[in-house]
Order: sequence, then C-alpha cells, then structure tokens
Amino acid sequence: MRKRMVIMIVCLVVVFGGIFGYKAFVNYKIGQALSNRQAPTVTVATTIAEKSRWTPALNTTGSLRAIQGVDVTTEVPGTVAEIAFESGQQIAQGDLLIALDASTEKAELAGMRAQTELARQTLKRKRSLRKRGVGSQAELDQAQAEFDNAQAAVAAKRAVINKKTIKAPFAGTVGLRQVDLGEYLAPGTAIVTLQTLTPIYLDFSLPQQRLS
Repeated sequence: MRKRMVIMIVCLVVVFGGIFGYKAFVNYKIGQALSNRQAPTVTVATTIAEKSRWTPALNTTGSLRAIQGVDVTTEVPGTVAEIAFESGQQIAQGDLLIALDASTEKAELAGMRAQTELARQTLKRKRSLRKRGVGSQAELDQAQAEFDNAQAAVAAKRAVINKKTIKAPFAGTVGLRQVDLGEYLAPGTAIVTLQTLTPIYLDFSLPQQRLS
C-alpha cells in the first residue's frame, strides 16, 4: 500500500514538473524572439520652416447690393413715343430713356405763348397810358397780373413737356425694359430699374464677438 502511494506521488511530480518545464521553455523562447526583433520602420516627412503672418478667416454668407439703384418712373401720363435704351445697357447720366408723346402739350404751349405776347403788348400800352395820365393804376395792375399769369402758364406747360422726356438720373446699368412702344403710362408707372454696379456693396453679418 505504501509502495503504491510513493509511485503515485512520483508520477504526479513527473507530470507537473513536465508541465511547468514546458511553460518555462515556451516563455524562454518567446523572450528570445522579442529581444531579437528589430524596431519597425517609421515613415517621416520634412519641410522647410518659414516665417509667415497668420490671418484668421471666418466663413459667412453675403449678398451683393448696388451702391445706388432706383426704379425709373414717369411723373406725368402719356403714350410712349420713343424708347432709347436696350435691356442691360450701360447708361450715362442724362441719357434719354424714353420720350412720351407731347404733341398736344406743344400745341397748347404755342397758344400760351401767343397769349403771353398779347398780355405783354397790353401791359406795354397800359404803362404808356399811365405815364401820360390816362387810365387808372388798377387797370395797369390788372394788365401786369394777366401778363404774369400768362408767363407762369407757359413755364408750367414747359415743365410738363420736359417731364415727358425721361432721362437717366445717374450713370449705371439698366435692367429689363418694362414698357412697350405705344403703351399708355399712368403717373408712377415703372419703366426700368437703374443701378450703379461699380463699385458694389457686399452685405454680410458676423457674430458680435468677431467684430474686431
């Protein structure tokens, strides 16, 4: 019985010794492999150092706006008799855009000039009579008033005729033509847009903390 126990103990010692010996051998080989392994190759890039000024940038969205722009309209009614521009054309200040028919007003102006000349001659006679002591001051004042009114009527009619010739208020680029030849225009009717595009504004917004 004792002999059998000794044999079992010896067998266990041999088995466990073999296991531990094998593990020690494996660890030894792994250590040798790691100690002999070379370091991996590292890829590097180089560049020449330069001194430069750093300028920070912010991304934002803006819209372009003309430095000045208007919708050209007419102040007086009339029929379009002439169109002197093309859509998208460059226009100088004072260039003719459209002309309204002013034949009726010109005929009326001719009659008003005749009335003014008659009032002038009447005033001249009244002044001459008054100097000779003939006629009253009231008659002279009435003749003066009629002459002044006639002159004012001529000036008013000339202003209406001038307003029927519509010119560019400043230099710029016209947009799409919105009227046609022979079309009747009421006061305030849009004719074309006129914008000065050189220089031009850029409207955009930034956070308040970035204002500087």
